[in-house]
Amino acid sequence: MKKNGFISITVIYSFFLVFLSLMLFIVTNMITNRNLLDNLKKEIKNDITDSNLVRYLMNHSDELNLVKHDDKLEYGLNDGSLRYTGTNPSNYLKFKNDSKVFRIIGVINGKVKVIDIGKNNTLSYDNTLTNVYINTSIRTFLVTEYQNSMSSLMDYIDEATYYVGGIDESLKNSNANIIAKEELSNNGSYVNDYFSLPYISDYIYASSDAYNKTITNTNNWMYIGSDMWFLTRNKSNLIQSFYLNSNGVLSIANVTDNKYINKVFFIKGNLSIISGTGTNQDPYIVG
Repeated sequence: MKKNGFISITVIYSFFLVFLSLMLFIVTNMITNRNLLDNLKKEIKNDITDSNLVRYLMNHSDELNLVKHDDKLEYGLNDGSLRYTGTNPSNYLKFKNDSKVFRIIGVINGKVKVIDIGKNNTLSYDNTLTNVYINTSIRTFLVTEYQNSMSSLMDYIDEATYYVGGIDESLKNSNANIIAKEELSNNGSYVNDYFSLPYISDYIYASSDAYNKTITNTNNWMYIGSDMWFLTRNKSNLIQSFYLNSNGVLSIANVTDNKYINKVFFIKGNLSIISGTGTNQDPYIVG
């Protein structure tokens, strides 16, 4: 009888210990889950209210209609970049205490790329018959005269690497991603500058119709209706470079010809949105 009583007490204690362990496990998990939920709520709140320009564009890419170049996008770059497309997206931007309006190309390599677009300057790509960008007169203009004109904004602007190897003329009528991947390949030809010209791919992917076609001027906010130079040179002919003609067709011209130039640059990652919604009437003001 005593032996049976001892066994009963042992069983009761064993069940009690199991019960305590189970309760401890449940309470620990509840605390952990509550902490995870609180952290998740905090992250969501931070994402919604975060005014940092890069993170804002990334967190709100769907509602801002930014196209993401991931592995699901046919004819895209699959580089994780986000790009504004269409006829007139809300991608207008100004810097605080400055009146000049720029437009956002997108978020590329984790940085916001901007374009100074319009019919402001016509220049030759080079005045000595070379398309080797590092030696061209158009680069000299960008890193001296234009950079000097932007002196009040240089605290906002980042130096960046621009690939200048160019593409072969035979690729002129290829699909968008073929041109872009060749153009953006690191083939040893690059410059580190504050300002440059747009790539062909910057223009291609500004069109909402570009993702199964070659270059087009339809539904493209970057189309200005006039000839404009691209950064990209013709590797097949050392006195020619690529430009967009007034009909929106990718073309080739001698570097001594005069075309409009639209300047591109990257802005620093610590800039925040002070006000604005990105429209033409209410551009983002950043600083």
